[in-house]
Amino acid sequence: MSDGEIPREYRGWWRIVETSTERGAAYLAKKQAKTELARIDSEMKLLRAKLAALEARRANLGPRSG
Repeated sequence: MSDGEIPREYRGWWRIVETSTERGAAYLAKKQAKTELARIDSEMKLLRAKLAALEARRANLGPRSG
């Protein structure tokens, strides 16, 4: 057995642990992405409301001179 090699009797368990870890990492990445998207959606909603308020204020000021 060389350094870093897993003994034969543990290889089956190691594959299970490795697969579980990979799935866990994928799940975590997916969950983090979903959370980030929700945060972005929320921020965009606030920005749209601010934009609408600014457009209303601008309209009340009269026509643009240009």
